[in-house]
Amino acid sequence: MEIFTYPLRDRQNGPMTGVIEYVRDITERVNAEEARKLTEERLQTFLNSTQDVVFLKDEQFRFNFVNEAMCDLLGRKEDEIIGRHDADLYPRAWRKDSENADLRAMKAGQAFHCSGSTWGDRVLEGVKFPVNLGDGRTGLAGSSGM
Repeated sequence: MEIFTYPLRDRQNGPMTGVIEYVRDITERVNAEEARKLTEERLQTFLNSTQDVVFLKDEQFRFNFVNEAMCDLLGRKEDEIIGRHDADLYPRAWRKDSENADLRAMKAGQAFHCSGSTWGDRVLEGVKFPVNLGDGRTGLAGSSGM
């Protein structure tokens, strides 16, 4: 239940003569919020359980989401990655290939397969694809396995 209380005045700024209370049943909203949180927790657990790198970037190619495998690959914590670009995080030799793959996937409007990218002693193979972010914005998601 959600309760709103308002003063009842004799005139606009006159003395208070009572109280008006408005009660609203918000059970459906609370249940929907709990269901949404549970869904997010399940998805987070699922994405962090894979050894594959998973990420989501906004329309300006800033990281919005990264899983634990991505954090491990970069040797950084999630809050050190979110909001940053490839150029801020990737070795110079790898940056351009990643940025080009991002642009190709966005321009094509469909999945773009990336293979053979070398990261240290690892060889990554994955896919990047456009994602509707809402409000007319399109971002980019991707996953890579080693």
